Amino acid sequence: MAAQTLSKAHPSTIPPKNPTSLPPILADYAQDPLIPSAYAYVKQYMSQPHFDASHDFTHIQRVLSLALKILASEQTTHPTKTYDKRLIVLTALTHDIGDRKYVLPSWDGIAPSDDAAVRTALMSFGASQEIADTVQTLATCVSYSHEMKNGAFVASVIAKHPELGIVQDADRLDALGAVGIARVFTFAAAKGKEASGAREWEHGVFKHVGKKLYKLGGLMKTITGKQLARERTRRLREFEGWFRDECGVVIASERESGGQYDAYS
Repeated sequence: MAAQTLSKAHPSTIPPKNPTSLPPILADYAQDPLIPSAYAYVKQYMSQPHFDASHDFTHIQRVLSLALKILASEQTTHPTKTYDKRLIVLTALTHDIGDRKYVLPSWDGIAPSDDAAVRTALMSFGASQEIADTVQTLATCVSYSHEMKNGAFVASVIAKHPELGIVQDADRLDALGAVGIARVFTFAAAKGKEASGAREWEHGVFKHVGKKLYKLGGLMKTITGKQLARERTRRLREFEGWFRDECGVVIASERESGGQYDAYS
């Protein structure tokens, strides 16, 4: 389908391209009846122009890779615990489908309040009602804000499907460390929330960092996730220190000239 028609199409009507083309980490699923089409669909979906570089297909690829890394580590640590790897792959791939930050109200058949975008897409590729419903639930529960509002429900889902905890950890790890730094600045710039000047960056970007990102390590569900989060959070804190120190030059200059910048007082 031509790129200019994508924003007008319901997600499930966007045809996957080269549905058998998978990355090496998914080579075992080349003959799977669902994953190749889902992968191709998500790649095209996340490449639409209204998605910015903080939430694009490379983010999906990193989350998928991290989820499989966490899975391998957890299976080594807990060899008797079982996980559905296929469910992890599908949830990692689809967790940003229907994200309210990016859904366009003009899409035919889908609105910002539509909570069935993942289910609809998967069933259009031949998924059973059961797997489509399960992945829809897990994909919705990956969201940080959803967990903050529905903690008890998300906990009950993780108890039934521990795969959710793995994908949650992978998604949240991608919000930390060097990549997390790049993503938070990219999102702020793309959404136009930040005005020029050091104070605006501090109040915008680092308000988000303090309000959400520093809390993520405490929300990790797996041992592997906790370990990785500690190091990535350290990198984030170190960068914030550098940023504040370098912006202090601008702050001092503003104060000397009678400006109103007092972010670091």
